[in-house]
Amino acid sequence: MSVAGSGNYLYAGTLGGGIFVSSDQGNNWIAYNNGLDFLDIYSVAVNGDSIYAGSYGVFVSTDNGINWKAINRGITNLEVFSIAISRNSIFIGTDKGVFLSTDSGTNWIPVNTGLPDPINTILYITSIVVNNNKIFVGTYNYGIYVSTNSGSNWKAINNGVTNLGINSLKIVDNYLYAGTRGGGIYQSTNFGSNWKQINQGLTNLNVQTITNNGENIIAGTWGAGVFITTDKGTSWTEINNGLINNSKRIHSLYVNDSIIYATTNVVGIYKTSDNGNNWVATNNGLTSFGLNVWSIKTLGDTILAGTNGGGIFKSVDNGDNWTSINNGLDSWSVNSFFKDRKNWLAGTGIGIFKSNDQGKNWEKLNWPSNLGLSTFVVIDSNIIAGTSGNGVFRSSDYGSSWISANQGITKDPSTPPNFVLTTQSLVIKGENLLCATNNGIFQSNKNNILWHCVYRAHVVFTSFADNSNYTFSGSLAGINRSVNDGLTWEPVVDPGDEFITSVASIRNALFAGFDDHFSEWGVFLSADNGNSWRNITGDILKFHVLSLGVNEKYVFAGTKAGIYRAKLSDFGEISVSEYKTSNYFSLFPNPSYSGHEITIQIPENTSGIKISFFNSLGSLLDTHTECVVSPGQHTINFKPCVEFSSGTYWIRVEAGRESWCKPVVIIDK
Repeated sequence: MSVAGSGNYLYAGTLGGGIFVSSDQGNNWIAYNNGLDFLDIYSVAVNGDSIYAGSYGVFVSTDNGINWKAINRGITNLEVFSIAISRNSIFIGTDKGVFLSTDSGTNWIPVNTGLPDPINTILYITSIVVNNNKIFVGTYNYGIYVSTNSGSNWKAINNGVTNLGINSLKIVDNYLYAGTRGGGIYQSTNFGSNWKQINQGLTNLNVQTITNNGENIIAGTWGAGVFITTDKGTSWTEINNGLINNSKRIHSLYVNDSIIYATTNVVGIYKTSDNGNNWVATNNGLTSFGLNVWSIKTLGDTILAGTNGGGIFKSVDNGDNWTSINNGLDSWSVNSFFKDRKNWLAGTGIGIFKSNDQGKNWEKLNWPSNLGLSTFVVIDSNIIAGTSGNGVFRSSDYGSSWISANQGITKDPSTPPNFVLTTQSLVIKGENLLCATNNGIFQSNKNNILWHCVYRAHVVFTSFADNSNYTFSGSLAGINRSVNDGLTWEPVVDPGDEFITSVASIRNALFAGFDDHFSEWGVFLSADNGNSWRNITGDILKFHVLSLGVNEKYVFAGTKAGIYRAKLSDFGEISVSEYKTSNYFSLFPNPSYSGHEITIQIPENTSGIKISFFNSLGSLLDTHTECVVSPGQHTINFKPCVEFSSGTYWIRVEAGRESWCKPVVIIDK
């Protein structure tokens, strides 16, 4: 998340929810996304009456965020992480370097001479700041660069900087500050010619953001909250009163009228008016905090959702209602689940947790502190776990001790010397184990771990699924299948997008979640083991798909903005995803030939109701909005703007954080 402001207006960019606007110092927020093609907003900047939003490209609004338009001539398929404005020049930092516009964003040109090659390197420009004729950029891996001629040429200025992963830059009183990934804060008193670390008092060296409130410098860290210095960085003091748990993972800081705003990981925005002595949440109307659902486990009607910072959520009614179940869970970023005969187990970046009471309480198993866990499976008392860069490990005593189990897992000789092999997914298939990596698929007997490569490819394999006939592997280059428990593989018919993030299967139905991180995401369905596909995304599933799960009734899609579901029984006819239906909602009459009365229970703090009308293929046909200021039961007469032929349609109603979706039948008079 990111925040910028102008006058009485604040603009919050979210991951998955688009832009939210506040005109009362963040006390209330309204989503304004008209014209936005993408709802992942990485950066926001304001210049006079123009508000710029960095997403997959750049968008601009000249009416306080109510309407947006794309301004991308000269840039294509680029993620815009940072924006800086200097007089008539707009600089944007992307995953392919720096671009410049001198005509308010109408046209863009790349200005990367002197920067690392953006074609052959991962050149994320994380931060841009401007001081008179000097433009400074921070990069994800290559440190800090400066240009004195509007970006025509750049040179590295890293003397004294030993941690080259730059998260943020800030200029205060001619001092240049750099927040880094693991190195804390660096300071330069001569605009980058020399640097020194200034970390006295910092308890976390992953500094995400730096700003100032007058002469006070304020730093936001990823895990330890906010720190302040009143002596230009000689010493830092923690200022976290009111910030707890995930609110200490700070994305960005912004100051407006001496109020400091902190955007956090999955718990929204906090603000303080006393230099951090007291923080309060300010999220009324802010419905998207970037809660990514990394993993889904279906256990009958019970669904477990693992998130990137909110921990584990549990539903016992197929997703109608959710409960947080994090007691004893030290890490709230959950990437995998497993159920054995006694326990539920959850994988996190810092190890595995088990619960013997269906998630009420969790206990951490022993795990090497220097390893990042990415996936695991359980075979009786044996646990086999994949890591992010250190291969596979095995425990024969249910997690008490671990040994390396990497024999046979090797890199392709053609990979670069610095290539790091990571384990993405593990699955038990008969008497064998399959291991998906970013350099191929490996197979081993499950009782005697000795791996051999069964499919070599320099691509990230993301997930496995199987049915009675095939084993499927999803990757960022499409889908493959095996008829012999993974011994040999063949590609399936291209479903329409090669960036497959997750696969799930039940009987003859194979679901594939896809996300190219730019313009396409959703779910494909094959009813013939991958020989043919259809896109079942519809118009409701608007967010990047990260994970899939399926049971006898529903398919679930984990996204960057929570979980969506769709009925399996609908796939012969419709592909409309369903929202949760936790509050009262009724339609009358149904069937109807002249419209419907919609009766709903409106929650508090709701500024309006939006009604959307879809056909059986999930295509949006009509929308209707009404302003409602009082909570309670309301009845709305809804009739589509044009007459539609008889058949089955869907109505979706949104009111604040509540959403409902139901089928309706239109009949002839």
